[in-house]
Amino acid sequence: MRRRRFLRGCLALAATPALAHDGESRVERHALAFGTRVAITIAGLPRAQAERAADAAMARIARVERAVDLHDPASPLARLNRDGVVEAPADGDLAALMRHALAWSARSEGAFDVTIQPLWQRHFSAWAQGRAASRAELRPLMAAVGWQGIAIEGDHIRLAAPRMQCTLNGLAQGYASDAAWAVLAAHGVRHALVDAGEPFAAGFARPGQPWRIGVRDPRPRAADAADWLDVLAINDAALATSGNDGFAFTRDRRLFHILDPRTGVSPGELQSATVLAADACTADALSTACMVLGRRRALDAVAEAGAQALLVLHDGRVVATRGWPGRRG
Repeated sequence: MRRRRFLRGCLALAATPALAHDGESRVERHALAFGTRVAITIAGLPRAQAERAADAAMARIARVERAVDLHDPASPLARLNRDGVVEAPADGDLAALMRHALAWSARSEGAFDVTIQPLWQRHFSAWAQGRAASRAELRPLMAAVGWQGIAIEGDHIRLAAPRMQCTLNGLAQGYASDAAWAVLAAHGVRHALVDAGEPFAAGFARPGQPWRIGVRDPRPRAADAADWLDVLAINDAALATSGNDGFAFTRDRRLFHILDPRTGVSPGELQSATVLAADACTADALSTACMVLGRRRALDAVAEAGAQALLVLHDGRVVATRGWPGRRG
């Protein structure tokens, strides 16, 4: 599972010409959320309408962050981890995210598991001391890991084990992008790029021109080499990348922010997994699961979800699904 607070973004808006539709203003908003830069770009609307929509969408992203912020002891997720139970109205973000998490845990046979938090904390504590966590340290924490121990009962979420804790960093950013897009659509927006950490592209950047999003190359490269692994032209779709080029617990990067909930350490077959899906929540969760599943099972999971993927193997080879729309498709 992914820990977002220290993750360098693997996706970015690629260089493009002016994005505004003819005769209309382009409106942009930027902020910090989930420990990273978030952005909204709206095209094809009068400025005043677009600005109202952008402000409302940014407020929606902030609401999602407040629900899952592990650094705020008053957040619903922090209280769940501390008390083992929290009141979470069924129509609230925490309950919705937990339901998404349980669904993806079942679909991935446990490769995606939000109860990874105790293991992540142990690895981080060891890293802060200049060492790697030992298997002996991790072993007693494994009993607190298991998505089946999360229960949603009416307006309450409960954790089964005393040491169980959750992180929604492998899901919340995609969910936030989708939630922000829903707000924009309600304000009459038809053309926008929403990026709360995992981008969703709706409509067109300008008439007839899709949004262009670059996928960063996670492999070591020469100083003068291109940063892009691929550049996609997409509309009405979302993209998410998980990889080992973000925060690492060891210098050789074999132990990094994504952990296999079944072993307590990082998976080793893939360097990165980029998923293209109809919504950002699916792309976010599935890219994380792919890293843990490994090449063969990841491709099966992507096909089952009706998505596309670009995988970078540990040896540097790149594998794309047959329908991948980029240069490597």
